[in-house]
Amino acid sequence: MNARTTFLGKLLGIYLIIVAIAMAANKVATIQTVEALVRNEPLVFVLGLILVAAGLAMILSLGWSSGGALLIVLRLISWLTLAKGLVFSRRAGLRALGFAVRAVFLCAWRSRSPSALT
Repeated sequence: MNARTTFLGKLLGIYLIIVAIAMAANKVATIQTVEALVRNEPLVFVLGLILVAAGLAMILSLGWSSGGALLIVLRLISWLTLAKGLVFSRRAGLRALGFAVRAVFLCAWRSRSPSALT
């Protein structure tokens, strides 16, 4: 097992423990924050892009060498992070694109004069 795999394992382990303790200590605030995040489409899109970059960075840093259980868990986490980022960025991006297309067609439809419609 190389040093990078050990470092990523320690980093993710400590990070997940700290976040779990913080979320458990502030349950109500955590729920309110997540609900507010989900309602904010541009922020979900940016978060998705960040998750895609983080997932790709972890995948590329781990490489394709064989390893033990830690390497398998880290690969699973990195691929799930990439997938979550793609889902977040695609969902928010498609909604934003749909909103933009509807806005353009609505503006074009409103700009027509009544005589042009007949």
